Amino acid sequence: MNNAITRLQSLIVNISTPYNEGGIGLMLLSERLILTNEHIVRDNRSVIVENWYLPAQELDVVYLDAHSDMAFLSFPEHINLPNDLADLLLPNNHGQCEIGASLLTWNAENYWNESIPSATMVEQLEDKHGVSFLIYDKKETTTSGNGFLTDLQGNILGMKILFPSIHHPKLGIALTASYLKISLQQFRQRKSKATRCEHCMTIVFESNEQQYNCPNCGAYMLLPSSIPAYEPQGVARTIEQVLFEIGYPAHLARRGVDKWTVQQGSAEIIVIYHEDSGLIMSDAYLCWLPEENKLAVYEFLLTENERMEGLIFSIKPKSKEIVLSLLIFEQYLNVQTGVSLFKHLFEKADLFDNILVEKYGALWRNRKKFEKEF
Repeated sequence: MNNAITRLQSLIVNISTPYNEGGIGLMLLSERLILTNEHIVRDNRSVIVENWYLPAQELDVVYLDAHSDMAFLSFPEHINLPNDLADLLLPNNHGQCEIGASLLTWNAENYWNESIPSATMVEQLEDKHGVSFLIYDKKETTTSGNGFLTDLQGNILGMKILFPSIHHPKLGIALTASYLKISLQQFRQRKSKATRCEHCMTIVFESNEQQYNCPNCGAYMLLPSSIPAYEPQGVARTIEQVLFEIGYPAHLARRGVDKWTVQQGSAEIIVIYHEDSGLIMSDAYLCWLPEENKLAVYEFLLTENERMEGLIFSIKPKSKEIVLSLLIFEQYLNVQTGVSLFKHLFEKADLFDNILVEKYGALWRNRKKFEKEF
């Protein structure tokens, strides 16, 4: 993979909200903004963003364009990037694409891979509002309308979007890089958050007075700061109180609907609440099964399963990851019991990953540089 594509991978960030998991965005270094899709951040005034160089943090949504499925996020204040990334200006270096040309399609499932799926440019269109689109023949199986298109050298061609009128399984649609640049220039006219009206396409900037209607056409619209802040309810609220009590910023752990991820030493702990069953599953991913001496590891895990109360070891069949799990039914969960149970899980996870690696030869879960983290 060439250097330009590797650098582009470094600029892609994971985005998660209480309503959505698995979105990505692109850091635009020259603009000090993060570009993503409106449907990824919808109904959120702020989202959780992270990548290899960027620890999980909450960033504000500063621009919304539901018509074009585009959004901008504020740029992190403190981020240490390699010098070669600081020279990569996007989307000023956007590539050109002709009909029939090969391109690369980036999404949340593949962007860290050594090989990015290819596609073919089919057509370029423009709607009645002057928004320009690329139509491409996709070879990927994902239906996600989130991600980016580049040429084979890693230059930005466009941003994938959801488009309700296109349901063809092999056709995708993306905003062109030129339209992305125009939108950036229009947004930069003022130093405030903004929303583009879906009806008349006017960009409305926030003022001191709360606005819910477009001043140009009168249509209802929601500016970023007017979006209500997310407040967890019920079991989700209790889980977040538990995480807070044991020292974790719960809002930074949100990874979609009723899902949270926290890091405990080298272990990654994923908490999921299944509302239908009332079951709360907490899985601590400790390490990978070693290539040799597996029998000793199996014996150790089975022995501990007999000995432990409330926790159980298992091995993921595909990834060969060793997992320590805690199961709780919602009727037995309150803050006091939750703190006790989760502390027990976290402490054991911290203990067992070291034992498995140092004594039994298991492998640390060293994340790939561009691994999806949730």
